[in-house]
Amino acid sequence: MNRTTDNAAYTTNNLTGHEGHETETGKSMPPAETDSGNHTLAVHHIGYLVRKIEKAVAEFQHLGYTVRQDTVLDTIRGIHICFMEKDGYMIELVSPAANGSPVSNLIKRYKNSPYHICYTVKDLDKELARLTAEGYTAIDTPAPAPALGSRRVVFLMNPFLGMIELLEA
Repeated sequence: MNRTTDNAAYTTNNLTGHEGHETETGKSMPPAETDSGNHTLAVHHIGYLVRKIEKAVAEFQHLGYTVRQDTVLDTIRGIHICFMEKDGYMIELVSPAANGSPVSNLIKRYKNSPYHICYTVKDLDKELARLTAEGYTAIDTPAPAPALGSRRVVFLMNPFLGMIELLEA
């Protein structure tokens, strides 16, 4: 069983994403990135909503995932978070810590399922301005993410893609 860690006690030395991975044919694939001019969006993780985080961790471990960080209580957002990895892909398990959590309504609607892709960006404010000018809608303001070493994150919605998260490099 994973222990829950307080926000201030966690530092992220190992949650930097992946350098690339091998395909089934053994050929190496580069990290998932898009570079449009000066804009680089590197995939960091896929956010996965779960009702019961400890049970979800056990099931993902059964599928071969490894825990990259003990479960963290994010008191800013009222959620429990656990990062897991398999084959170079990182997932972020997100579970409401209380009924009033921002993800409580999402979990009622989507159940246990993936719900966002997180991208690491070099300049969060610049990328936020660029994406909002291109039609994305910010659903919160940039704020520290305790589970990611207090680096700033912001969530955006797009009518064709759904939710994305930008993570400050």
